[in-house]
Amino acid sequence: MVVKRSIYEQLGGFCPQAKSAADWEMWTRISAHYPIGYEPQILAAYRLHLSSWTSRLIQGGENITDTLKSIEISQSYLPENQAIDLSNQAKEHYGLYAISTAQQMLTQGDAKAVIAQIQAALNCSQSDIVKQAIIALFAPPKQPKVEIKTLTPAQILAEVFRLTEEYKATPNSNTVINPLRQIRQILAQYWLGLETQNLEKVYLGEIGQAYKILLNSSFKNEALTPQEKTHIQDWCTYLKTGLNQPKSLQYLLALTLYCYPYHLPQDWYIQAPIPKWFLEDYFKFMLAVPQFFQEVGEADRYYRYVENWINYTHGRFMSNPEFPIWKELAWKFTQMANFIPLYFNTANLKEIYIKRAEIMEFALKSLGHALDYEFPQRSNSRQKIRLGILSNHFNPQTETYAILPTFEYLDRNQFEVILYTVTANNHPLEQYCKNRVDQLVPLPSNLTEQVNLIRNHDLDILLIGSNITAVSHPVTLLALHKLARIQVNTTPSCVTSGMGSIDYYISGVLTEPQENAQEQYREKLILIPGTAHCFSCSVIPPEPPQRIPNRSLLGIPDDFIMFISGSNFYKIIPEVQETWAKILAAVPNSFLVLYPFNPNWSSRYATVPFIKQFQSVLAQYGVESRRLIFLQKQPSRSDIKEYLKLADIYLDSYPFSGVTSLLDPLEVGLVPIVRDGDSIPSYSSETSQAGQIIIPRDGGSFRSLMAASLLRSLSIPDLITNSEAAYINLAITLANNPQLRQQKRQEIQHKMQQNPEFLDSRTYSAKIGVIFQQLFQNWQQNQQFIQANSREGIQQYLSCLVNAVNRYDLERNNESVIDELREIRKLMAQHWLKISPEHLEQTYRMNLGKGYQILLNRGIQREALTPEEQKFLHEITQKAIGLKQSDSLNSLMVLMLYYPPGKILVANADHRLPEWLLKDYKRVFENPSNLETVKLSTALKTAVSVPENQALSETEAFQKRLVGCVNLYRIDPSNVDIVKELRQIRQELANFWLGLESPTLESIYQSSVGQAYRTLLHSGFSQEVLTASEQEFIKTLASKMNQGLNEIDKIKYLLAVLLYCRPGQLQIQNISRLPHWFRSDYQQLSNQVSHVKS
Repeated sequence: MVVKRSIYEQLGGFCPQAKSAADWEMWTRISAHYPIGYEPQILAAYRLHLSSWTSRLIQGGENITDTLKSIEISQSYLPENQAIDLSNQAKEHYGLYAISTAQQMLTQGDAKAVIAQIQAALNCSQSDIVKQAIIALFAPPKQPKVEIKTLTPAQILAEVFRLTEEYKATPNSNTVINPLRQIRQILAQYWLGLETQNLEKVYLGEIGQAYKILLNSSFKNEALTPQEKTHIQDWCTYLKTGLNQPKSLQYLLALTLYCYPYHLPQDWYIQAPIPKWFLEDYFKFMLAVPQFFQEVGEADRYYRYVENWINYTHGRFMSNPEFPIWKELAWKFTQMANFIPLYFNTANLKEIYIKRAEIMEFALKSLGHALDYEFPQRSNSRQKIRLGILSNHFNPQTETYAILPTFEYLDRNQFEVILYTVTANNHPLEQYCKNRVDQLVPLPSNLTEQVNLIRNHDLDILLIGSNITAVSHPVTLLALHKLARIQVNTTPSCVTSGMGSIDYYISGVLTEPQENAQEQYREKLILIPGTAHCFSCSVIPPEPPQRIPNRSLLGIPDDFIMFISGSNFYKIIPEVQETWAKILAAVPNSFLVLYPFNPNWSSRYATVPFIKQFQSVLAQYGVESRRLIFLQKQPSRSDIKEYLKLADIYLDSYPFSGVTSLLDPLEVGLVPIVRDGDSIPSYSSETSQAGQIIIPRDGGSFRSLMAASLLRSLSIPDLITNSEAAYINLAITLANNPQLRQQKRQEIQHKMQQNPEFLDSRTYSAKIGVIFQQLFQNWQQNQQFIQANSREGIQQYLSCLVNAVNRYDLERNNESVIDELREIRKLMAQHWLKISPEHLEQTYRMNLGKGYQILLNRGIQREALTPEEQKFLHEITQKAIGLKQSDSLNSLMVLMLYYPPGKILVANADHRLPEWLLKDYKRVFENPSNLETVKLSTALKTAVSVPENQALSETEAFQKRLVGCVNLYRIDPSNVDIVKELRQIRQELANFWLGLESPTLESIYQSSVGQAYRTLLHSGFSQEVLTASEQEFIKTLASKMNQGLNEIDKIKYLLAVLLYCRPGQLQIQNISRLPHWFRSDYQQLSNQVSHVKS
């Protein structure tokens, strides 16, 4: 144990009275005076020898006796009001720990150690739970000893503790699994039998302890029995209408013992009334992820759950950001959310990751972290581009080999390169990386200190070198900050980061779909020629293999086909298992060897349940389980290659394909079979180093195209398939055709000897260097700082503004022109926000004010807002509401640069806006040609008799009128004129729905008219007190709805009525009767209650 000298001098050294538990006492002493963190996972283990000191301590019970002494010592310096309770808890814990040790000794037949541990347990604690655990030691193991009705909470807790400990030791034993199933059923029935008023007390007692132990035991990885599935189906049916029913929380507690949240009915969590005592554990459950998927379609079901839940949660956090509970839960989300299971589908994940990033940003800002940063003006004397590479480490793992080519051979005359690492350990590979750059900087442990250190280096470009899309780690939190002028993400993250702080994502032409690739990224996508990936794996000499295996050791005859795969455990979803089972069934003389337990992904895998589940899939296809062979984690790539040399065909995974794992089979000449999606490949004249390549015409994503990109780079497209059927057929063909296998093997070996581009680090560095230089030049061109105190600076900015506006007038569809004008507008907006309110008029009447007026009048407000602009405007709008704050006028001037006419209106502008701004405001935002008010019903009903464009413009005019009024109402809901106008709009909209022809209802609702309707519906205007005429109108509608209308007419009346009802005021019990196109909107509306329930 290493500590600072100052701490040692304050705390002192190890306590000799604690003997073997001196380290335990020291940690307790440290935690009593300093904050301390714990790693919950086992990162290392040691073998316990019979003659070791630890074994001798166990023999006499001194391991527990010494710990008991340490507990007594620590009681003296623990907080006085907690010392006794904490000590008693610790004693009971180690009493149970001693009984667990006794259980292990009992199985080994060591009676002396068993007795010593029991005695030590009783010395620690004689609570009921400890006594029951001792009794349970000598009970028959196969069945619970007591009938369900007579099991006490203490007995249940003791039984759960004993069985879960046994399950950890022997997860494949039915003598443990079956009793665990029974005790789980007992716990579930216990919850279901409780009255609601008793829930809190029971949850905080022994039953709650047993529940948490079982919940955290990973027993949920075991496949469910048919009887358990029946129970779950019944309980889920009860929860379909949400958690507002009697005893719904009891049903939820029962279900959590068996299910993950995505197994439950869709949207069951909406407006869930979760009590405070359960909130933290409830949120943990919502974030819980399966260790592996067990059924076909489950990965997609999980994706749909995450998409809906993160939308809901994001909305809750952002709608009431000042609530302390949302800040607390957002931080828990940031710490705990695991997005790895989200990779294994074909969906576009951009929107999910944007919301993930925004929740994490919200959490960090709530803790006081400054994510945004305004860099000082760059020194003109600096000739080189200052590049930073940020990574968790530079140890010999996948990410290091993948990020190394981005800087290994960069032109040092052009770049100054700094590596930042969270963990430095002087490994030879780290030293090699250090020697390829200007400096390697280990980061401090504190996040704020890390941020300040990097910002002080004044970086031009920062490249993120670790995966920031799976779980939260130090680099993830750092990446949410603005640390460099330009921030770039790349291949270690296999999806978009969703972070507004990151500007670009670098990928490759061969690793992205040919069409609409940008749609999957929040960052601007930059494509380099060829593959996105390049690896530099040979800078450290490979270790020699520790053993040379042969087929006889594996039990595979020499004349049998040996399929093999290194696809990771997580990638082998049930769909992949079924595909491989079909191949084994179609090739009877074959085996499949897997090495899926890669430590780069995880240090712990649910190995036994996963193997059993895969074997059950094989059984469905009549394949013997012995034909599926699992290898343990191999010491090195060299050992893996020795197994690959024995194989005939390599099988890759889908939809998350391999890339690093595919290098090994390619390097030994093993023939792989890969998929790239359900798209039809097409030939392209584009070439790579290897010659002609194939690019997928459409479909796919980065994560599904990785493996195929390597084969396209090698010009071996005939090993790429685009469907399951093609994948299976190719496997069967290769298995039955040794000549074809040999031909492809020789072709692969020949191409791999030519230094393919995905192994050519020198060429890759050159490509990346060109990209970095282009990005930096673009930044320089776009960074026109407004030097307010410099006439030359102002003139330079205005010159750029006028030139950009003129180009925009000529080329309205030119994206580069629009992007340039966006940057100019951003600078203008930032400038007005900095001006003190008392100087606004003076500045407005000067040249910068003239530039503002030019920009205001040229129509850029009609361009779609980027996500960053939307976020920026949301923050500014909060400051402009009601024009009540001292700087509200600054905010309004910014909003005017972004909102088109009709989207923002200031009520009583003549009296509320200063004269110097009023004229320009009215010219743009109250121009009659922009704000034509028109009846929606007239616009639509005359659509047949008037030209289409005219009807369209009238509809758009009504929508602008509606949206403008809603925005104004949100800013100032007390404005009588706006309330009156919105009442009129609401009446028109209600009458429109009532008079609409039934066959057109769905199509109109799904058009922009429906979008306008939803804008009013969610505006909060229904909270206004109804007038007498409106109350009479609703009564009439309600009367009509009860007169036996057909289903479609009822929906028309419902659409009208909802405009007047407060959220939650109108409840529909069976929402399945609603048409599918309206159901989700109704659910969303019903979730808007006037107070927070959860």
